[in-house]
Amino acid sequence: MITRLEDLCNEILFDIFDYVDARDVYRGFWNLNSRLNKLLTSIDYFSLVVDQDENNETIALLSPHIGRLIINSWEEVNLERFSNLFSLMLTRPSARQLKQIRGDTMPKLTYMSLCTNMYLSLPNQLVHDIFSSRFSRLRWARLGHIDTFNSFQWSQSISLRHLQVGCSHTTMIPFILMSCPNLSYLHVDFLRQGEKISLSPPTISNHPLRQFILRDHCRVVSYNDIETLIRLIPNTEKIELRFLCKIPFMTLSQYLCSHLDRLQRFDCDITECPISATSLATIRQVHPCFEPVECRTSCVDFRIFSTKT
Repeated sequence: MITRLEDLCNEILFDIFDYVDARDVYRGFWNLNSRLNKLLTSIDYFSLVVDQDENNETIALLSPHIGRLIINSWEEVNLERFSNLFSLMLTRPSARQLKQIRGDTMPKLTYMSLCTNMYLSLPNQLVHDIFSSRFSRLRWARLGHIDTFNSFQWSQSISLRHLQVGCSHTTMIPFILMSCPNLSYLHVDFLRQGEKISLSPPTISNHPLRQFILRDHCRVVSYNDIETLIRLIPNTEKIELRFLCKIPFMTLSQYLCSHLDRLQRFDCDITECPISATSLATIRQVHPCFEPVECRTSCVDFRIFSTKT
């Protein structure tokens, strides 16, 4: 009969540790005996959530064994200590922390969410590492704002599948697609204006992107931009567009249907200005995916078409 905790087999102890906060595991089991110490030092998948100031000694002790790290505070946690991370979420990253996120120090990183504020500009080194093979396991990334395009000329991220990012102009998107040849989900926000990239866009054919979301919050995207982008992603099945459309909404819907043979779902929040004579009923008949479209607002100079997302 087992009467002591340390008599349990390793597998059961591992299961117990899964339900206990990493801090409590080390506070309760560290230095009890050599077997438990050896067991604890072999673990590299603990989760740590930092919501307030954290003791430096605790960070130093736990960091090699943390696989999932979430920092919700302004605490200046040194990320260089976390070499086994597979998941990193920073809601208020500092400039120093962004420079500490590197492919050579976090080789196992699979999930990266840096912040919800798309005004955040990423350092060039981090952009280079993300859009290259330096994060060889990175599959999911939510980033801040990208101001540079030079990094996209260096290499490709074969592993990246899901990307949310902020840009200043649509001319950045072809370079993102070129650098992520296996990307299946792309969400781009435009929260500030920027200059167009003067270089010619890369040649892209039959990109596998399945879902594309474009949200223009500062009116930098034109219908011509949309046309150019759609030609690059012929396999897209789901698309969401939010922008000011200065041509008839009917023209946009017909173009999408003629270039996206696999289109199954269309979501939008599009302002049509000036207004065309085409009725909502006619637009809905273009393709089944336009049936959920509603005319939310109709004025003398503009109409707003939207769907429930």
